[in-house]
Amino acid sequence: MPLFSRERDDLRSWITEFDVIHVGGGNTANMYDVWRRQGVWDIFTDMFNDPANENLVFTGGSAGGICWFDGGTTDSYGPILQVLPEGLGFVPGSFSPHYDAEEWFRFCDRHQPHKRLPRADSHRRKRCSR
Repeated sequence: MPLFSRERDDLRSWITEFDVIHVGGGNTANMYDVWRRQGVWDIFTDMFNDPANENLVFTGGSAGGICWFDGGTTDSYGPILQVLPEGLGFVPGSFSPHYDAEEWFRFCDRHQPHKRLPRADSHRRKRCSR
């Protein structure tokens, strides 16, 4: 879905026609900013909260995986890993897509005990059983 050179005026009617929403990788922080400005953040949230969409699938990898969680780890701000304490919150807790890399493993271990990364047991959403 190209958002930098849009060819559609009404993203909502187009996006809500899909049964699967797959988001690729990239810069998570920039993706969030674009989604908010273009209205995609609200569209996804409304789709998730609509009981008629109980069979809708939200999926993705890397940045496209983090976005569905409460937050995660990111290199969106440069080569030094940072906590990104925001996401759509459809899945409780945090997602660290490159956790298998030693550098990410050490980073997550340093930040999780200090509760800088969202944890699943702190999730407050009512609809997280999807």
